[in-house]
Amino acid sequence: MSHNGATFYENQKQQGAVIWIMLAGITAVSFSSMIIYYDQLEGLQKEFSKNQLTIIGGLITIMFVGLYFLFLNLRMETKVDSKGISFRYPPFMNKFKLISYDEIESYKVTEYSPIKDYGGWGYRKPAHYTRKQLKALNNKRPHHFAYAIKGNVGLRIQFKSQKIILLGTQRRDALEYAIKKHFTA
Repeated sequence: MSHNGATFYENQKQQGAVIWIMLAGITAVSFSSMIIYYDQLEGLQKEFSKNQLTIIGGLITIMFVGLYFLFLNLRMETKVDSKGISFRYPPFMNKFKLISYDEIESYKVTEYSPIKDYGGWGYRKPAHYTRKQLKALNNKRPHHFAYAIKGNVGLRIQFKSQKIILLGTQRRDALEYAIKKHFTA
């Protein structure tokens, strides 16, 4: 199981049926509303002419095709090798970002709550901090990010600079084994 010499490689894709159903529903509602409005233009003086409505319809179509393309290509790749932990999040982050073992203070493969902790999946910052948490941090919000496609398991990396990053994974045990193989604190 090698990907250019990697001890661990994972490629997660966005495959949630809920997202596809939502996109299809939004598309259907948008187009049906536009068709109904287009039909009402017959014999009535409205704000938009049929030509303007056709242009708007074309732009909406392009927007939805773009959204579908985005979700089809949305994925997260994670690699672990002797150099460190690399990840990328195409189409937003196309080049792998390497986190060398020298930068890492500690790590933990852990369960988390995507909705509660980060407000969902994707490239996220923590959803909120309680007053108690902010007081403990001297009212300074930490440099803390998450990259996740699905699920509730992630690799939480604490950098020596105190920055924190969470990388979602569907292969908890294999990831943990690969990091232990290379990382020594």
